[in-house]
Amino acid sequence: MEILSAREFALLQALVGRPGAILARHELEECSYGWNEEMENKVIDVLIHGLRRRLGATIIRNDGGGGWMVDKRKCNDPGSGTCR
Repeated sequence: MEILSAREFALLQALVGRPGAILARHELEECSYGWNEEMENKVIDVLIHGLRRRLGATIIRNDGGGGWMVDKRKCNDPGSGTCR
């Protein structure tokens, strides 16, 4: 069993909550951090990297500059162990 940090969990929850939708960096930052918190420039990249390392490299896809998403097919596959 993998233990996720609170920020990793919040980011994953945002992605899984909208499978197939591309979420931009600013949307993921809002989910992972409060309004009054300062964040480093590449913190979302680091969190995504950690999630991919723990859950598998193909779980979270990058849209080539537009944002990140969880593939709907992976969420709807009961044997995948992800999303639901």
